[in-house]
Parts: sequence; C-alpha cells; structure tokens
Amino acid sequence: MAAYAEVAARTNFSLLDGASHPAELVTTAAALRQAGIGIADTNSLAGVMRAHVAAREVGICLVVGARLVLRDGAEYLAWPTDRAAYGRLTRLLSLGRTDASKGGCHITREQMLEHAPGWVLAAVPGRAEDLGARLRADAAALRGRLALPLLVAATCTARGHGRHRLDTLARAADAAGAELLATNDVRCHDPGRRPLADVLTAIRLGTTVDALGYAAEPNAERCLKPPAEMVRLFEAHPQALANTLRVLEAASGFVLDQLRHEYPDEILEPGRTPQETLVLRVAAAIRERWPEGAPDDLRRRLRHELGLIAELGSCISRPRSDLSSQRPCPWHPAVPIAGCPRHPWRCPHWRSGPLRSGAPAGQGSTAAPSPQSVRRTAPSSRPPPPRPRRSHSLRG
Repeated sequence: MAAYAEVAARTNFSLLDGASHPAELVTTAAALRQAGIGIADTNSLAGVMRAHVAAREVGICLVVGARLVLRDGAEYLAWPTDRAAYGRLTRLLSLGRTDASKGGCHITREQMLEHAPGWVLAAVPGRAEDLGARLRADAAALRGRLALPLLVAATCTARGHGRHRLDTLARAADAAGAELLATNDVRCHDPGRRPLADVLTAIRLGTTVDALGYAAEPNAERCLKPPAEMVRLFEAHPQALANTLRVLEAASGFVLDQLRHEYPDEILEPGRTPQETLVLRVAAAIRERWPEGAPDDLRRRLRHELGLIAELGSCISRPRSDLSSQRPCPWHPAVPIAGCPRHPWRCPHWRSGPLRSGAPAGQGSTAAPSPQSVRRTAPSSRPPPPRPRRSHSLRG
C-alpha cells in the first residue's frame, strides 16, 4: 500500500483559490498511486460530489472534509468519520453562512468546538508566536471528543526553510499533545496550473499578476506529488506520513452514498406509516370526489403512482391537514387544492391529460379544463407568484 495520501486538497470550488477541478485531483491521485485523496474546500463541501463521482470511476478512496476559516483567521481541516459527524459539519457551515453576508462564512471557535465531536481535526499553522498557545488550548478543549488526537498540518514546499519549520512544528505539537500531519497544501493537480493559480490570486486581491510580489506562488510545489517524493520530504518525520493513512482510515467511515433525502417529521395517522397514511387520505378524497366510485383509469394511475412512491421511499404527508376535508384540485381530483400550484399551467398533473371521464354531473366548477382552455387563461405579462417553499434537509 502507498505510504501517503493527500487529504487536504482544494478544488476550484474554493473560489479564487483552487486551480483544479475535483475530477482532475482525483484522477491524478489515482495515477500517482496515492493511497487515497481528501477534498477540503474553504468553508464549503461544494466540490465533494464531483470528486465522489470521479473516485467511484477510478476506484480510489475519497474522504470528505472542509477547510474551516474562523472569524479570527485561524484555520482548521475537518473530516467527519460518520454520518452524524457529517451532519454536524454541514450544520456548522450552514450556521456560518447564515450569519454572514452573501459569499461569506462567519464561524467562531466556540461554534467549531461545539460541533467537533466525531471529527478528525487538524490545525493549520498560522503565526509562529501564537501557534503553541493555540494548540494547547485546542488540545485541552477537544480531548476525548475527536476521532483521533489533534493533528497539525505540516508542509514542506521547498521555500528554503521547510525542514526547520517542520522541526519547529513538531516541537510545538509534541508540547501540546498533538501530532504532525503531512500535506502539500494542494491548490492544483499539476505544476502546470501554477500560472492559473497566480491569476486567481491576483483576482482575489484586486491587483495584477505583475504586482503580486510575495503573494504569488514562489514555485509550483503546491500540487499532488508521488508518495515516494513525500517520503523524501518528510524522512525526518515519518509519523506525519503515517497519520495521513490514519485520517484516511478514520474518515472513510463516512461516504456520500450514505446520504438520503429525509423530510421533516409530519403529523401522521396514529399508529400508521407515512405510506399508509397517504393511501388512507387518498382513498378518503376519492370517496368524497366520486361517491359512486372513481373511474377505472384513475384507479389504475393511482395504484401506479402510489407504488412508485412506496418504491422510492419518498412519501410525505401534509401536516395537520385532512385530505378528505379539502376541496379537490380540479386538475387532479385526488390531490387537494392546497397541494397544487395556484395556476393550472404550472400544475404537473394536468399535462398527463384531463380527468373528465366519470365525473359526476353538476360539478362543472371542478371538471378538468382542456389544455387549450388552460393555455388561454395563462397571463402573458405578469409572472405567476412564487410557490411556497417547503424546508427539507439532508439530515446527519
């Protein structure tokens, strides 16, 4: 097995920072025979889905993570180890986005510590003068709550002081009870993307490439490297390389395939499942709409649609409402009027054809109109009002 895995790669979903697509990073890591690849975009999980698809195609282990940039400027790398930990990470990011203006993310250290149980967490070194104090405070606050001991992300990118900096970080980590984690602080999958990385930096800083100065990349080292090269760079700190495999093993307990759409809890019939409640309420609505019996074609369609809902597990019920007590939708009698759009041309049910056969006499106001009459009633200048949104989430 390879002795190293890059677990903290940025993608182009880290706006104006990452210079490679998720799939490029994943396929390059597989070509270099790394043990796995981890995606950690800045205050975001936006790049992990495309990376997940690419990893499944090339057969490499992918770990999901995020680079948390706090309001005080401190940075951390976080990887969830199970679905519950992933849920806490997504809630933290959502909270940070809610508290900030568009495009921003305000996360405090207290919020991060509250959501951290079950994560693998690595502190990204900042200023040398406060690193030791920060590591000691973090290690004390997180003791026993993380999946692995607190880690310190360490890089050696050929800037002239790499080995000395590694030794300094190792001493600070050891004093705080933390351990080093080898990473290349990856911005791109290939050295040839360095010019693009500089262009992105110039745009982010509002200047030109020529005026970047020390803000530009001094070399093209912040890319994916073969495990043998990383072994050479970290030969004095082999545990830092071994910790990349520990992160890979711990964080592989969560994969995106575990996620399913989960709707909020609804008010159901006592002792019945959502599917059983739906069937009962549809049956009650049909009895009210067609006291003498519903048309056979409608019953066939309802059996088909209810079967699909049961097969996909996508049943929800309307909270605190009784389907049979509401006026039926004229374009789909089995659905209450409150469940359909206000405008018939936006109703997804009428496109399958009007349900006029078997309608009882004297109910012209609820008979299904023809598509031609519906189109004639559509407004031409005023757009329809937005439909009410229903909150749902991927629960962790």
